[in-house]
Amino acid sequence: MAYVSSVGNIMEEAAARLNETYTDEEGQYLNWVNLCTRDIAITFPQAPFLYASANRTLSAGTRHYTNLPSDFEKMITVVYPTGDVKLKYLTEEEFSSIQPSAAEAGTPAVYTLHGNVATANQQIEFFPVPGSALTVIYQYRALLTDVSAQS
Repeated sequence: MAYVSSVGNIMEEAAARLNETYTDEEGQYLNWVNLCTRDIAITFPQAPFLYASANRTLSAGTRHYTNLPSDFEKMITVVYPTGDVKLKYLTEEEFSSIQPSAAEAGTPAVYTLHGNVATANQQIEFFPVPGSALTVIYQYRALLTDVSAQS
């Protein structure tokens, strides 16, 4: 088998095995490549190529943030590196049971996620509310983007 290094090479190799010319049905071949990459991501959810990170500056007195990274699929950890703190994830039920108060300020120790990533309305909430501006690092599993061209 030839070494394949791009989407075009994958499509060319698959077409050759089917005794076809991929340019006749390029859209279908691109669809197959996207289906295969999704299957690989589902089969190997811990694969390093799915991991990403993003810095997020938290403002003093703000506990809800709605703009998670655009390729966000699942949170792995949230870290406050300056304070050497790995925030603990709590389910929404656990989070609400601690009765977080907007008045309690300090360095966040826990977080929860609200909403649905599929509808892009997910938000993250921190407790205690940041007492000053600070930067945390989201370490998350990223969504694979669909390929739409051979390159």
